[in-house]
Parts: sequence; C-alpha cells; structure tokens
Amino acid sequence: MLVAGMTGFTTAQNRTHLSLWAISGAPLLAGNRLDQLSAETRAVLTNREVIAVDQDALGRQGVKVAEDRSGLQVYSKVLSGGGRRAVVLLNRTGAAASITARWADLGLTGAATARNLWTATNLGTLAAGYTTTVPAGEAVLLTVTGTDSAAGRLVGGQSGRCLDVPNSSSSNGVQLQLWACNGQTNQQWALR
Repeated sequence: MLVAGMTGFTTAQNRTHLSLWAISGAPLLAGNRLDQLSAETRAVLTNREVIAVDQDALGRQGVKVAEDRSGLQVYSKVLSGGGRRAVVLLNRTGAAASITARWADLGLTGAATARNLWTATNLGTLAAGYTTTVPAGEAVLLTVTGTDSAAGRLVGGQSGRCLDVPNSSSSNGVQLQLWACNGQTNQQWALR
C-alpha cells in the first residue's frame, strides 16, 4: 500500500516513494484519505507519466544497475517499445550527492534522450549518460530512449550485482563472479 500522502511526508518524500513503486511495477493502492489530499499530493499520485512507468505493458520490474558509492543507487526498468528505460536515481545518504545514470548500465548504446518525469522536463540528447545532484533521501525519475545494445549486462534479480569476469581474463575455465555493476567491459555479455 502506498503511504504517499499520509501525514508527516513531504512532497519530495511522496515523489521518492512513488518513484520506487513505479520502477518496481507494483500495484498502486493508495493508503490515504482521498478526500483529504493536498494539491501537491494529488499531483504526485496522479502524474500520468509516472503511472505509465508503473503500468507499462511489458510488465517488468526494475533492478539496481549501479551503486558507485554506498547509498547512491541507480535502478532501471525495461519499458515496452524497444530502447526505452525508466530510471530512478536514489540518494539514500544524509547529504545531497551527484548520481550518474550511464546508458551502458541500462543496456543502451550511443546517445539517448532523457526526460525528468517529476519536473516534466525534456533533458535533451545526451552522449553517454546523465548526472544530476539528488538531495538527501530523495529520488529523480527519468525515462530514457536510446538504442538497445547487442551486448549487455547480466544482473542478478536478488543481488542487483553483475556477472563479472575477474581481471577481464580470457583464459578457459575462469571462475565468474557477481560484482557491483560498474559498466566495464568485463561485465558486458552478448547472447547469440
């Protein structure tokens, strides 16, 4: 049940909460009194673009694709239509911090266009990724449209970690491992 709109939550906390539900593809069940919603909370709960991410026809859940520093997380959800992703930049720390979504981490190649769903702002065409400052405890929700990569990462559904070839070894019999996703070539795989 969504707690967005319940007493004691700021608008930013409501946006963060709904961003995480949308990237998860979770059922959106409001747990508040609809007759007592503030205008800000109503705007959060009825954002059509955010709801579209949650209810995307492909029905996939998002996964953590990067955590370059502890508590600074990037989640990605493959959307229907090819080359489309929803992305959450989540700051779980106690201070504002810069977070980067790299297109390679999302399984995209080349430049891509991005849109901030909470500000309804087109961010333009960006070469390799998008970096922004995210306040403490808050999230940014984007949609990104680019070109699916022929090679991509294999990410564990539970761990959120990537299949990794230690030291980029090309030796037969090398022991693969799960490692924090970092976008390096030793974490790129092609299914043929």
